[in-house]
Amino acid sequence: MRNVIVNAAAGFGLVAGILSVILLRAFFGVFAGHVVALCAIAALTIFASGAATAGIQAAAGAAGTGLVILLFVILGNAASGGPFARPLLPGLWRTIGGVLPPGASVDVSRAALFFDGARIAGPILVLVGWAAFG
Repeated sequence: MRNVIVNAAAGFGLVAGILSVILLRAFFGVFAGHVVALCAIAALTIFASGAATAGIQAAAGAAGTGLVILLFVILGNAASGGPFARPLLPGLWRTIGGVLPPGASVDVSRAALFFDGARIAGPILVLVGWAAFG
């Protein structure tokens, strides 16, 4: 059963990642380049978040849903460094931003888009870690 869930999450991550980047490119004109890299980043982000969510919910039951919302949505989005670079965020937010999937996704996307992929290993390892944790 576990393999079915992991395979379904991987398939969903791949399809949703590709479609999200293509739709953003087609309808909003964002991402002038690096479409393939961004599709891979989106797929990894969606898979890592989904796998970690499934694992946390399986381990903690209904309380896991609240924990995931707290970690990924409330803390993760606020600390991601998307609207403002992480060095400009206050202490706690700066500290936790890069170790949660939203922040790691922003970091690796920014590196791929603007810095020719420099320093992407850390954020990718964070996303792979969350996927493995799940």
